[in-house]
Amino acid sequence: MRPYVESTAPPGLSGVSAITAGFGYSLAVVGQEQPTPPILTPPVLLPDGSAHVGISPVAGLTFTLLASTNLVDWTALATLKGTNSTMTISDPAAGTFSRRFYRAVIP
Repeated sequence: MRPYVESTAPPGLSGVSAITAGFGYSLAVVGQEQPTPPILTPPVLLPDGSAHVGISPVAGLTFTLLASTNLVDWTALATLKGTNSTMTISDPAAGTFSRRFYRAVIP
Protein backbone atom coordinates (compact mmCIF):
# COMPACT_ATOMS: atom_id res chain seq x y z
CA MET A 1 0.00 0.00 0.00
CA ARG A 2 1.29 3.47 -0.89
CA PRO A 3 1.66 5.95 2.01
CA TYR A 4 -0.39 8.53 0.13
CA VAL A 5 -2.98 8.77 -2.61
CA GLU A 6 -2.64 11.12 -5.56
CA SER A 7 -5.83 12.21 -7.21
CA THR A 8 -7.36 14.92 -9.27
CA ALA A 9 -10.57 16.44 -8.00
CA PRO A 10 -13.81 14.81 -9.13
CA PRO A 11 -15.85 16.72 -11.74
CA GLY A 12 -18.18 19.32 -10.27
CA LEU A 13 -16.07 20.01 -7.16
CA SER A 14 -15.46 23.73 -7.49
CA GLY A 15 -12.05 25.27 -6.81
CA VAL A 16 -10.26 22.02 -5.87
CA SER A 17 -7.16 21.10 -7.88
CA ALA A 18 -6.12 17.98 -5.89
CA ILE A 19 -7.75 15.80 -3.26
CA THR A 20 -6.86 12.79 -1.11
CA ALA A 21 -8.57 10.89 1.71
CA GLY A 22 -8.01 7.85 3.88
CA PHE A 23 -8.84 6.41 7.27
CA GLY A 24 -9.28 9.39 9.58
CA TYR A 25 -8.10 12.15 7.25
CA SER A 26 -8.94 14.14 4.15
CA LEU A 27 -6.94 16.80 2.32
CA ALA A 28 -7.78 19.08 -0.60
CA VAL A 29 -5.86 21.72 -2.51
CA VAL A 30 -8.18 24.66 -3.15
CA GLY A 31 -7.32 27.37 -5.66
CA GLN A 32 -6.20 27.77 -9.21
CA GLU A 33 -5.65 24.74 -11.41
CA GLN A 34 -2.02 23.66 -11.58
CA PRO A 35 -0.37 21.73 -14.42
CA THR A 36 1.04 19.30 -11.83
CA PRO A 37 -1.13 19.03 -8.71
CA PRO A 38 0.65 18.82 -5.35
CA ILE A 39 1.03 15.41 -3.75
CA LEU A 40 -0.71 15.28 -0.38
CA THR A 41 0.35 12.81 2.30
CA PRO A 42 -1.68 11.60 5.28
CA PRO A 43 -1.20 13.41 8.58
CA VAL A 44 0.85 11.53 11.16
CA LEU A 45 -0.36 11.89 14.76
CA LEU A 46 2.60 12.08 17.15
CA PRO A 47 2.70 10.98 20.82
CA ASP A 48 2.71 14.62 22.00
CA GLY A 49 -0.70 15.21 20.34
CA SER A 50 0.61 17.18 17.37
CA ALA A 51 0.29 16.04 13.77
CA HIS A 52 2.64 16.35 10.82
CA VAL A 53 1.05 16.97 7.42
CA GLY A 54 3.16 16.43 4.29
CA ILE A 55 2.63 18.21 0.99
CA SER A 56 4.73 18.34 -2.16
CA PRO A 57 3.61 21.45 -4.02
CA VAL A 58 4.89 22.71 -7.34
CA ALA A 59 8.29 24.37 -6.83
CA GLY A 60 7.88 28.12 -6.41
CA LEU A 61 4.13 27.89 -5.74
CA THR A 62 3.00 29.80 -2.64
CA PHE A 63 0.22 28.20 -0.58
CA THR A 64 -1.33 28.35 2.89
CA LEU A 65 -2.13 25.17 4.83
CA LEU A 66 -5.35 25.53 6.84
CA ALA A 67 -6.86 23.29 9.54
CA SER A 68 -10.47 22.93 10.71
CA THR A 69 -12.61 20.75 12.95
CA ASN A 70 -15.91 21.56 11.22
CA LEU A 71 -15.11 22.49 7.57
CA VAL A 72 -16.46 26.00 8.26
CA ASP A 73 -13.95 27.71 10.54
CA TRP A 74 -10.36 27.48 9.25
CA THR A 75 -7.08 28.35 11.00
CA ALA A 76 -3.88 29.03 9.06
CA LEU A 77 -1.01 26.75 10.10
CA ALA A 78 1.62 28.08 7.69
CA THR A 79 2.12 29.99 4.45
CA LEU A 80 5.00 28.54 2.45
CA LYS A 81 6.61 28.54 -0.97
CA GLY A 82 6.90 25.12 -2.59
CA THR A 83 10.22 23.37 -3.07
CA ASN A 84 11.26 20.31 -5.05
CA SER A 85 10.71 18.02 -2.05
CA THR A 86 7.97 17.10 0.41
CA MET A 87 7.39 19.74 3.05
CA THR A 88 6.25 18.78 6.57
CA ILE A 89 3.98 21.15 8.44
CA SER A 90 3.20 20.69 12.13
CA ASP A 91 -0.27 21.09 13.66
CA PRO A 92 0.31 21.30 17.43
CA ALA A 93 -3.43 21.24 18.26
CA ALA A 94 -4.39 18.15 16.22
CA GLY A 95 -4.60 15.71 19.14
CA THR A 96 -7.05 17.84 21.11
CA PHE A 97 -9.82 17.28 18.56
CA SER A 98 -11.77 14.14 17.63
CA ARG A 99 -11.41 15.05 13.95
CA ARG A 100 -9.26 17.46 11.98
CA PHE A 101 -9.44 18.55 8.33
CA TYR A 102 -6.69 20.17 6.27
CA ARG A 103 -6.63 22.09 3.01
CA ALA A 104 -3.96 23.93 1.09
CA VAL A 105 -5.18 27.21 -0.40
CA ILE A 106 -3.36 28.61 -3.40
CA PRO A 107 -3.89 32.36 -3.81
